[in-house]
Amino acid sequence: MKRLIYLILPLLLLLLFIGTKSVIESISIGASKITYNTDERTLDVTSGIEGTTNQLGTELWNNLVVNNSGEQIDNGKAVYATGIQGDSIMEIALASNTSSSLAGRTLGLATGDIPDGGYGFVTRYGYVRDFNTSALNLTGGVYLGTNGDLTMTKPTPPSVVKVMGGLIYSHASDGIFTVAMSDIAERIITGKGYNFTSNGVGAGTFWKGGFYDWSATDANLNEGSTTVTYGTADDGYSAHGSVVCGGAGSVNTGVVGLRVTGTSITDAGVLTPGDADTIISDITAVATDEFYEAKKFVGTTTYELITMSGSPTTYSLDFNYGYSKYEDLGNRDFYLTGLECIWQGGAADATTFDIILLHHKTTGWTYAASGFVAGDGSIAQRSVDQAGFLRVENGVDGAWKRTNINQFINGNGSEGIMFKIITGANGTIQTMDMHVGVAVD
Repeated sequence: MKRLIYLILPLLLLLLFIGTKSVIESISIGASKITYNTDERTLDVTSGIEGTTNQLGTELWNNLVVNNSGEQIDNGKAVYATGIQGDSIMEIALASNTSSSLAGRTLGLATGDIPDGGYGFVTRYGYVRDFNTSALNLTGGVYLGTNGDLTMTKPTPPSVVKVMGGLIYSHASDGIFTVAMSDIAERIITGKGYNFTSNGVGAGTFWKGGFYDWSATDANLNEGSTTVTYGTADDGYSAHGSVVCGGAGSVNTGVVGLRVTGTSITDAGVLTPGDADTIISDITAVATDEFYEAKKFVGTTTYELITMSGSPTTYSLDFNYGYSKYEDLGNRDFYLTGLECIWQGGAADATTFDIILLHHKTTGWTYAASGFVAGDGSIAQRSVDQAGFLRVENGVDGAWKRTNINQFINGNGSEGIMFKIITGANGTIQTMDMHVGVAVD
């Protein structure tokens, strides 16, 4: 193909120079033909392989490839290099995002159907036409999927992220896609560590990486008792005021909401006394077990029913309430990939010692009029993984490790993680190191 272009390029330049381009519509040389495309203002060059035409200057192809994958590779499928036939012809197969070694060798999209054992071309840059793009849309990036497919869903670990380009036209058979691959977006693999000891303190529940500090009983507010307070004055909680609703509230007329007031604090360290955050704008619109979260506060906070509109005279709402603090890596989205906890025992605890890694999110909460337990479910739990082997002894080491966790944490959207630690004896744990593995895009 290169030799063909070198032969005809001087001729084309000469024709342009003498002003005769308008009378030349196409030139045929061997199995190829060059045609001026008046619609897209390009020179279209047929390759000699049926159904493959290159638009000079707007598309970039690989050299000739051969399909030795054992199956036909359809037009528009993503392919990767599997080897070399002879001195220069690359062998190809369907590409996948399942590993860096596969995704990193992605060449582009097949231009035209390439039967098993047949030859063809791959578009590295530019348009690929006439294939099914109905699963794609015009908003957002398009990523490499599996088995040669394209996907709008960003892959999660351990799959890798490779941007393939963008959709031009969505259609079940006549779709158009522009290939503009970017390098694999390698995730930054890092970790976060915490230390724990219950030495010198009684048995109970402890937290690392965050905490839940909630009232064990609910609030029952109404027009005669519109407020309830929580927290201790001057304590530096720097945590989110939160509620879990016991069901839809009632209002005889107008609209009533719920707000949290107190001294707020930002992540930049700015304190605002007397600040307010309305977290429910209509108490009749909430559902049982529904979770709501305010900005961060310190000290004592007040939960208050307030009139949003109209002149209500009777109204009520039941809810659990308290403080929520969680690890969100500085308000960043991340993937939790694993954990490891290593401890040395400080006292005999036969069955009670437990470690739970919690995922803080808005769903999964359970309202309780009394005996409320904050939290919305575990990602991993030591007593489940090590059932039957839970004993802790004074001076004896132990560990719990998980490497198969693949949990997305929407840290930019009020999600996070924390460790909940339960001990059954005074000073159960002398020391414990706790680590989580995270992957950040």
